[in-house]
Amino acid sequence: MPRKSRDPRFEQLTPTTQDKSFRQAYSFLESYQHDEMAALKRQMKQVKSEEEQEGLKKTLQSLKSKEDRRQAKDRAAEVLREKQREEREKIKKGKRPFYLKKSTFCHVYFGVGVC
Repeated sequence: MPRKSRDPRFEQLTPTTQDKSFRQAYSFLESYQHDEMAALKRQMKQVKSEEEQEGLKKTLQSLKSKEDRRQAKDRAAEVLREKQREEREKIKKGKRPFYLKKSTFCHVYFGVGVC
């Protein structure tokens, strides 16, 4: 029985530690998404029908919200890396380590629902 190939981008079995490598490997998709958003904006100006404009508007809004979530996640990861770096420096100086829970980190630095 031959093994079925899997695409790791769509599998939940893939560890999340590889997010950075996946983002680098598929970074061209972000530029495609920006181009698609620009094309949708141009198309909205040309379309006269209200129904078609509403559909295009929803699609554009969806793409914008995906981009906003991605940027918020990147900001959260950057702040977390900075805090971890500071903690490592404090540990080297002899201070006692303090490990912040993820839920507390997200609530304190970004508000509820970002992470």
